[in-house]
Amino acid sequence: MEMSDFVLAYSYFDNGISFLRKKHWEEHYRLSLELFDLAARCALTNGDIVSLTLLSEQVIAYGRSYEDKLNVLYLVTCSLAFSSKLPESIEKGLDILANLGIELRGNESSMEACVQETKDLLSTYTDDEILNTRQMTDPTMIMAMKFLGKLGTGMTMIMPGSAPYVMQRIIQLSLSHGMSPVSPIGFVYYGSYTAKLGDISEGYHHVKLAVSLLDKVGLRDSAGEVIALCTQVKTYVEPLQATLEYHHDGCAAAMASGDSSQALINTLLNCIGSFFAGSNLQRMRDRFADAIKLSAERKQLNYMLQAQQVQHSVSILIGAGKKLNYSSEGRNILASNSSVVRSFHYQTAYVSFIFRSYDDMVENIEKYFAFQKTTWACLFFAHAVHAFYTGLISFWVARKSSDRQQWHERGERSKLALKKWAESSRWTFEHKWYLLEAEESYYYNDFEVAELFYEKAISSAKEHKFVHEEALACELAGYFYVERRDIKKAMEHFLRAHEKYHEWGAFGKCESLFKFGYNKSKNGYIIPEDAAFDRPGRKPIMTPREVTEKDNEWMKEHGKGFGSDDIVKALIDAEKQKQLEKGILPRETDISRTTVNNYRVQFANHSGMTLTQKTLIKSTTRATAEKSIRSTLSLLAVIGSAHFIPVDEECPEIKSRRKSLPRRSPLAIHQWMSWCDGDLAQVATIVADVERLTENLVIALKQNAASSAAEQATDLAKVFKTLKTLIAKYTGDDSPGTRMMKKKIADAMKKLEATGDLKMSKGNHKKALIDFLSILPLAATKAATVENIEHGFIENDNAKHQEQLDANAAIVKKLCDIISLDADESNLKYCRLEHFDKLSASELKSFIRYHDDTIRYVKDIPAKGSLAEAQRGLRKAILVAYQCREKPCLLEGLSHNLETEEDDEEEEIIQLDDAITVHTVGRDDNDALTASELLNNEE
Repeated sequence: MEMSDFVLAYSYFDNGISFLRKKHWEEHYRLSLELFDLAARCALTNGDIVSLTLLSEQVIAYGRSYEDKLNVLYLVTCSLAFSSKLPESIEKGLDILANLGIELRGNESSMEACVQETKDLLSTYTDDEILNTRQMTDPTMIMAMKFLGKLGTGMTMIMPGSAPYVMQRIIQLSLSHGMSPVSPIGFVYYGSYTAKLGDISEGYHHVKLAVSLLDKVGLRDSAGEVIALCTQVKTYVEPLQATLEYHHDGCAAAMASGDSSQALINTLLNCIGSFFAGSNLQRMRDRFADAIKLSAERKQLNYMLQAQQVQHSVSILIGAGKKLNYSSEGRNILASNSSVVRSFHYQTAYVSFIFRSYDDMVENIEKYFAFQKTTWACLFFAHAVHAFYTGLISFWVARKSSDRQQWHERGERSKLALKKWAESSRWTFEHKWYLLEAEESYYYNDFEVAELFYEKAISSAKEHKFVHEEALACELAGYFYVERRDIKKAMEHFLRAHEKYHEWGAFGKCESLFKFGYNKSKNGYIIPEDAAFDRPGRKPIMTPREVTEKDNEWMKEHGKGFGSDDIVKALIDAEKQKQLEKGILPRETDISRTTVNNYRVQFANHSGMTLTQKTLIKSTTRATAEKSIRSTLSLLAVIGSAHFIPVDEECPEIKSRRKSLPRRSPLAIHQWMSWCDGDLAQVATIVADVERLTENLVIALKQNAASSAAEQATDLAKVFKTLKTLIAKYTGDDSPGTRMMKKKIADAMKKLEATGDLKMSKGNHKKALIDFLSILPLAATKAATVENIEHGFIENDNAKHQEQLDANAAIVKKLCDIISLDADESNLKYCRLEHFDKLSASELKSFIRYHDDTIRYVKDIPAKGSLAEAQRGLRKAILVAYQCREKPCLLEGLSHNLETEEDDEEEEIIQLDDAITVHTVGRDDNDALTASELLNNEE
């Protein structure tokens, strides 16, 4: 049982029972009672109700006192609550408590009265006094507290008016008789009720106090329930996406104590919260399926039914929903459990609202309101979501119904509630409040204010990562603009809504958007599917002018290859734009291969474009740094033909040839270059001879690894070795392409020789150079493959820097996954100490090295330590990492100058003071040249 393997534990207890003698209840009473109690507890956790019934009957029949029977009576009460017999479970619990001297029947205090009386009682105690209250020792009172805790859970679902009194009694008994493992439940319910009545701050304080109390009562039997309710209140203060992780802790704590009910509650609340947060619907469908399966296995029918209802909504949004078929027990729950019934009507109304089915929506929302006062006493995040969508529904109905005032009052109540919650958590509620403000302004025909709030709602939902409600805000704004006859803006918002619904995974909703239209007689939005393309004849998708404009756009991305996918995208975008301009919502459409081929010819016919059958993707070439294959060729040519070699004396022949060149020619500048790859001797030579280089019009080239991070890697790449092999293999006469290139180069040389800008020998040297230049593009392209380039980067020290970047990204992702937010450095501010505690010691050390600019030496980073030490403020790695989580990553923008774990700890982690100053040599004193300018032919 300590390992939470209750199936195996039950088998051992069952075997132990089988070894008992026939008269074991008389001869070995205590051993028999303990074995039967423990076996019954395992049976309940495993959902084995038959075994639980048999075991409990034995204890009830042979137990020598009422106190000895209390444990199995408690387990039987729990099993009734998990099934379709929740009312029977509550009655049985009330009877048992009455037998123990705690009478709960007849109390008619309201929630407000119970909360106020409890507040007055607690005002005489400080938090420290509550946390240090003595422990409860009376075994009978401890069991009574367990019944009170279970009774409160059941009553909050179907008897919300009575549930606060149970909370009040738990706190009273805890303060008078001592704290029991159930006492934190009383405090967390008090915090939940307080928050529901409107005091979010006070409620938030007490649910956190309840969690702190868990560690003080000795046992954590109630941890699952306390964490579940505490998390629900936290959603009204902290970002929703970040709070959901607490439910994982609650589930683990509940399973550890054998409380399968609370484990399922935490699982279900996490699933529902993720759905409300806009998680991908396909993943949500699978998660709900797992929760339903687990509920069925553990016979938790109440929770299984609610999970099925939400999963059904998810499936409909995806476009794969089928009618729900309830079992006989499911129908019994729907007949007796008002919270489940209310949830059913809400989900039905929600789906009808999303799909604009007006009549079904109104019918179910009316039934939902009928159960408003008989469900869920404590505060759940679902209350806010229900308020939000019922408010939207109410304002829509108010604009169309004859009973305008009633529906407007309902919508206004929702709006005011969301406005108040937005004050405690702008992240989660601001966009919801803005959208309700927009809908109310629409109701009042205050169109300017409505338009303002629609746009604010869209912007806020996007900022806070609620993709599904960003889609909804866009859609409702679209309907608003349709009413205003602003078709262009309507289409813009519908298209954005479609995009966001698709991102959410709501493909069924996406499809329904293509069937919208305005029809007053039906109070809905329905038009034929083919209306968007209802036009005579076939017109070209793109005009010649549009093709030219797209060509010009593509040509700005030098060296990039464009293929069929790019042409298809261009055609689809053009088609959508035409429909948008006509005020018609376009649909996704297939572009035939024939059409793509026809437009391929038109694009390739444009000057400067080349039609190819195969292209190398930009990122797979040496252009990783310079983003162009042309840079690869230029770099190779420069390195190959102009590498700087220091010599003792100038060559008279070279000096004579240089001076014979006309100074007006750009070749007089570009003819002479030196190349420095970073070797200190080469740098020193350039610096020492800078005046002579300038005088002789020699350009000193120095690679810039800090900006490109490519040149050094290519020194180790296989590109040059492969290029050397290919140059020896190819000639300019091998193919029509190289022959054409060879002819053009020869003609160009003749023209330069005729003008005196080029002097070449007439022999084989000239022919060899022409042949070399003609095959260089082909050889260089084949040499600069992915594998050959990656080899250099892997061998180069930049790989070390990239590994550190990757390691930091992995740590950031791990932390953001824990809090269910996007993997982004900006989201680390939502991480807490317990999140950093989940990192390993090496991960913490790396994180600190990459973020803490006050750490100069590796040895200064402390040991990991424990979470408790960090919470006490001890300087351990957990606390140091937490404190620097909002600092920018030191790796960004730096070359590989961070040491590895093996580096000498005496060395500084970051060194920035050893840079060498390199002078740039240019055309004149005020006009420096960069390497990229060598590609230009301009003066």
